[in-house]
Amino acid sequence: MLPARRMSHIAACLLVAFGLTACGIFSRKISDEQAAANREAGQLLLSLSRTNKNLSAFKGVGQIKIWSRSRPPISERVAWIGAVPMSLRIVVLASGRPIIKFASDGRYLYFVDLQNSRPSLKKVRSPNASLRPLISMPVKSSDIIDLLSGRPPILRHSDVSLEKDIAGRGYILILEKWWQVVEKVYLNEDKSEIHMVEILNSDNELQYRVEFNRMQEIQGYRVPSRLTISDDNGAGIQLDIDRYIADISVNPSMFVLSPPDSY
Repeated sequence: MLPARRMSHIAACLLVAFGLTACGIFSRKISDEQAAANREAGQLLLSLSRTNKNLSAFKGVGQIKIWSRSRPPISERVAWIGAVPMSLRIVVLASGRPIIKFASDGRYLYFVDLQNSRPSLKKVRSPNASLRPLISMPVKSSDIIDLLSGRPPILRHSDVSLEKDIAGRGYILILEKWWQVVEKVYLNEDKSEIHMVEILNSDNELQYRVEFNRMQEIQGYRVPSRLTISDDNGAGIQLDIDRYIADISVNPSMFVLSPPDSY
């Protein structure tokens, strides 16, 4: 018969071995479930990135509201032309006349504020120009092209996961770059519609959020009829689309602005 001390040692070893085995089985089960969720997340993200993939150029008119803490609010008519991947032209109109012009041709940012007593053309080398001069938020031209094409901008990332949105409805696709969350895409219950996107910076602070308030069917494409972009610093833009024309022909000169003297 084994001494009590020897018996207790064997029992302890068996308990440890059983515990490790059980933990291994449990971990494997979680890993399998997580792997399946990650596969679904990757497939969802791929599907979203391919939304309206044949829509390469469009134009439209509507109503724009722009607000921030640093300038008076604007509520005027607006017209725009966009082409994949980052060519964009926006003209804000008051009484049918341009008051603000913004353009990005994939090489330069062009900006003219005709409300100034001495308006001048701002031209800055910027392959994917930010709309900050217009809307006070770091929204890129390519982001606007994606949003007006009915899909989220997809930031560079190393991992994507899918979680239930416990604070609201539906699910959240979470994009991470080396363990840092860079983007969240909020989906409805059946994961077929986007209702919000959040873009975060390296400090996990919100850069801007996009709400797809209303959608519409245009020429076989599902695109927004109202978009709202905002941040937590009092800046925002709401775009109501009155007319959207898809599959237009464009040329590079459409996305280049001339000095104000030539208007």
